[in-house]
Amino acid sequence: RVMRVQLFGDLLMMIRGALGGIRTLFWSVVLICFPVYTVALILRETIGNAPQPGEGGIHFTTLSEAFFTVFRCTVAGDCSEEGGRPIFVLASREHGWGYGML
Repeated sequence: RVMRVQLFGDLLMMIRGALGGIRTLFWSVVLICFPVYTVALILRETIGNAPQPGEGGIHFTTLSEAFFTVFRCTVAGDCSEEGGRPIFVLASREHGWGYGML
C-alpha cells in the first residue's frame, strides 16, 4: 500500500538506477585497473628488480608503488617525480630507450 504512492515509486526508480550505475562503475574500474596492474607488474619486475634501480626506477621498487606510479601517469597525467623531472625519461637513461616509449 505504501509503494503505491508516487513518491515511493520514484524513489524505487532512483535506487534501481543507482544500483545499475554502481555495476557500471565497478566494471569500468576493473577495465582501468587490469592493464595498469599488468604494466606495473612488468615495470616492477624489470626496472624495480634491478640491483641499482636509478633515479627513474626508484618509483618501481614495490608493486604498490609501481601501481600508483603507473596509475598516476596514465589516468592523472602526472608522470613526474618530486623534483618535476619526468620519470620515464630518467628510467630510459638508466635502463634503455624502451622505457621512454611508455
